[in-house]
Amino acid sequence: MNKGLILSAILLGSSSHLALAQTCDVEIKGEVPAHISLDKLFVSVYQRDIPVSAHQFSVCATKKDLNVTGQHNPNNKVYLLDKSMDTPLYLYSSLVFVQTKHIELDSISTLANYACDSRCGYYSHQRIQDDAALISLAQQYSQIDAKAKAERSAFTLKHQAALSQLYTKVADIKTLDANRMTEINNPDLWVDPYSGAGLFFESKANLQSTAFMEGIGDNIRNIMNQNPDLKPLVTPHKKDLRVIAEGRLSWEQKGEAIDALAAQFKTYNQPKLDEIIKILKDSYQNASPIFQDYLSNKDKTPFAALNQADSTFELVLANWTLAAYSHSKDKPKFSALFSERFKQERLPIQDKALDSALSRLITLPNHLGQQKLADGYKNIQIEFNDRLSPSNERYDFKDDLQSLSFIYEQGAWRLDNLSQVPMNHYEL
Repeated sequence: MNKGLILSAILLGSSSHLALAQTCDVEIKGEVPAHISLDKLFVSVYQRDIPVSAHQFSVCATKKDLNVTGQHNPNNKVYLLDKSMDTPLYLYSSLVFVQTKHIELDSISTLANYACDSRCGYYSHQRIQDDAALISLAQQYSQIDAKAKAERSAFTLKHQAALSQLYTKVADIKTLDANRMTEINNPDLWVDPYSGAGLFFESKANLQSTAFMEGIGDNIRNIMNQNPDLKPLVTPHKKDLRVIAEGRLSWEQKGEAIDALAAQFKTYNQPKLDEIIKILKDSYQNASPIFQDYLSNKDKTPFAALNQADSTFELVLANWTLAAYSHSKDKPKFSALFSERFKQERLPIQDKALDSALSRLITLPNHLGQQKLADGYKNIQIEFNDRLSPSNERYDFKDDLQSLSFIYEQGAWRLDNLSQVPMNHYEL
């Protein structure tokens, strides 16, 4: 083989190795008990069974293999599975999350599943696996023959209460008081977890149009009723007034239409018509800055729980998501949950990825609480306990699932930025 071919072979070999490494999204390791045969032994993931060929094994799985959705607790599992018998034997198991890079299939990971009981996110799952009490129970569990299903089940049943307590074994968890529960205990309250959060914000056009019509009120009608002689002058312009009142014109076009009507009314030299024009122009001018007021957070601190600057990150997240969920239909209060920068730069929300990320964030208490907001409020604090150092100015959180930023602005904690991976990120 000439030097050129040798070099090509080396380069191709390197490329193949890199390509293989890139598909190893999660490394799964473990040790098979010595008395367990390797014949028909597999690491079983969502999409396929990966053969195990050594008692100390390490295999790779891709995101597509694992099919883990972009959620806080997707509850996907991987197993060490013995298929040598008529009924497959599950030796060990482990939860897997979007953030998971390495899995150790053993007694610790197996018992952690019982402690989590569908409640864990990535961080609470890691904390439980590192807990001394779980490690102690896992050492006892590992002494039971892996094939003794009845003995294993009896062990987990005996220690289920102790395992369950490991999940809530976190200090300083705030609970919801009765008043707040009454406020959010609304059977009609529901937020789509996938999209539609952008609809919870007011549009500039709607705010200005509403304020304009409120400014007019019944004033023009009252003038007309009090001055019947105006009817012949105004009737020919009824269509112009209707066009100005309706929302089909842009805000700039509405102003131009008012100016055009004013010019026509001036030709009649009728003071009462000047009053009508003044009502239209004043309403237009007063409504113009209404959206800027909407974007401002000055004097807007409607959520007492978010007004404490020295709140921990997990408490800010729990309070913010609960406030957003329970006030999603109250647009002025909902708007106050966001920083001025967010509102100025991201509204209106036309980015589908941003809309989806915000929708999922808002529904976090419902999701982590399994439809019980009070449980979700507690579980958010458990999941994110001590993830960030305390601050009274800003929190920036980022992992492989999401990115979140909260800022203490104008006397309250407000969301400044966010993103989340797509639900089916494994297909990208």
